[in-house]
Amino acid sequence: MGETLTLPKFFCRLSTTLPANVTFQVFDSAGIALAGGTCVITTGSTSASSTGNTITLTAGSVYAVKATLATGTFGGGAPNAWWALGQ
Repeated sequence: MGETLTLPKFFCRLSTTLPANVTFQVFDSAGIALAGGTCVITTGSTSASSTGNTITLTAGSVYAVKATLATGTFGGGAPNAWWALGQ
């Protein structure tokens, strides 16, 4: 922690398959989407990566990861889910 990291991939994973594509996108604390921070899990799969895109996390920053389901819901009725992470 406390260092800027440039990672070669952004991985995303679900605990179960869903009936539509799920898109994970990383945002910075200003709400701006990070370049390379998109990962799409296709219908019927449980994991994916943003192979070929690097993602840079800057020291002292807080990030949020938003998951969006193309159609339907994540079981609780909401079409989106958010996670926070710090670096």
